[in-house]
Amino acid sequence: MQFSKPDDYAVLLKPLACVPFPVAYAAFQVLNLRALLAFLWLFRHRLELKWIALISIPLAISFANGQDVPLFLFLFALSVWLQRKGFPLAAGICFSLCTIKIHFLIFVPLVILFSRRWRMIAGGLIGLGSLTVVGALFEGWDWWLRYPEYFRRPIIHPDVVQFLNLRRIAMALGSNETVRLLTLSAITIVPICFALWMTRKRDFEESLALALLGGTLVSYHMGFQDGSLLLLVFALAKRGSILAQGT
Repeated sequence: MQFSKPDDYAVLLKPLACVPFPVAYAAFQVLNLRALLAFLWLFRHRLELKWIALISIPLAISFANGQDVPLFLFLFALSVWLQRKGFPLAAGICFSLCTIKIHFLIFVPLVILFSRRWRMIAGGLIGLGSLTVVGALFEGWDWWLRYPEYFRRPIIHPDVVQFLNLRRIAMALGSNETVRLLTLSAITIVPICFALWMTRKRDFEESLALALLGGTLVSYHMGFQDGSLLLLVFALAKRGSILAQGT
């Protein structure tokens, strides 16, 4: 199997490669379980969230397949919590770690930019710069230029049929998937960007929920376990809102 995440993430996971596989696998699963529990604790005021997580099939599949979706949920939630507590710089640095699933974050920077959270942006740039240096020390300074081409390799997307977003719809429409996907994405991206601009002065977390949901819709890669991201959308959306009810 090929590693499809950014090189800096591979460097951070390198210690697991120094121990026997069963030990590394157990450690990774424990890490994700603790991350899930921490995510639920950060949103403990949403009591219904823990019951939704308990019956979430995508979340169960994430653990069954040894995926890192719970880790992403925790890092994103921690960034929101730090921002809420008045630590925007730390929130931005924490948010930069969410690039382990960068393909779902296409709209999130727009929310931060539209709401003029400059210190959070500064923290994000500091974090991204640090991660870029970490990757460069092991893979060369041009690794981030090579990564998009690497990510498009078909071997990284073996189960396209399970994608639950626009790419699956584009496949169902027939031939020339690329053209259909670009058309569907363009139709979707414009209204999402417009909605984010219109809600920029309202609720920051609600806008983040909408941005994350939009990212899952247009992402080129989305496994069934990535449906767990809807837990985060639900947690960030206001109680009773259309977004919360829809997820």
